[in-house]
Amino acid sequence: MKELIAGLTVVMWLCCGMSARTGGGVNGSGPSKGSASVNRLPPVYFCGESVPMHEGVVARRLGSALTQHADQARALYRIRQRASAFFPVIEPILARYHIPADFKYLPLVESALLGQATSPKGAAGYWQFMPETARELGLRVDKDHDDRRNLLKSTDAACRYLRYLHHKLGSWTLAAAAYNNGIGRILGSIQRQQQRDYYYLRLNDETGKYIYRILAFKELFTNHHAPENDLSTSILATLRKPITPETDSQADDVLLSESFINEVTRTAVNQSADAKTESTIDIPLP
Repeated sequence: MKELIAGLTVVMWLCCGMSARTGGGVNGSGPSKGSASVNRLPPVYFCGESVPMHEGVVARRLGSALTQHADQARALYRIRQRASAFFPVIEPILARYHIPADFKYLPLVESALLGQATSPKGAAGYWQFMPETARELGLRVDKDHDDRRNLLKSTDAACRYLRYLHHKLGSWTLAAAAYNNGIGRILGSIQRQQQRDYYYLRLNDETGKYIYRILAFKELFTNHHAPENDLSTSILATLRKPITPETDSQADDVLLSESFINEVTRTAVNQSADAKTESTIDIPLP
């Protein structure tokens, strides 16, 4: 049943008249201005910026991203559960920095909202910062501590970084592409190709698909009814002393499943409870 629900948006898209001929390039290259158009598709926007769905290549790429996400129904369901807990944390920080709300879907692509996610190249945390970039943004990254795995601190840093990228590039879509591929490479592509529209830039395969993957999550999250979440967005813990890595697994000290504890929950608990007295508080699910 979950698989059927997850596929509803994809079916709608594939039934909307995608009858375009092949246009544009491959491996992340943009559609040609003369590529065939697709009619009757619903309008799509990223951060208020229009996505050229009349271009056959663009429509097919978004359809492909939707299909890939929907085909992984179990993973999508788990991401939904994490998003239901973490979006209420991320959204106010985005708003404080005047970053469009669509960027809450970016860490779904980067890490599936898993704070412990680490890439082979060394990027880590919810927003997948490299160590050098994280330190430049004021995050502590050393052998004893890694702020990239702290949802509050890393989201704050991501907002400041995205604001910088937007200031330099003048487009939220290009800012997202630069988040993935680096501002130097995006500026180089713009200069060489004399093109400032992401959808018409020839980019590497990963960056060429990046915005479509974000948009696919947005469409799947907003354009059909979500399956019922079997996890609450908060859980109760009885705290007798501050949570530390040493006390995480001690059920006598913290009445909380070990699998639910991470640095975000530690921060929420330790900032909200008096360690000298027993307290019961709501904390976010990891």
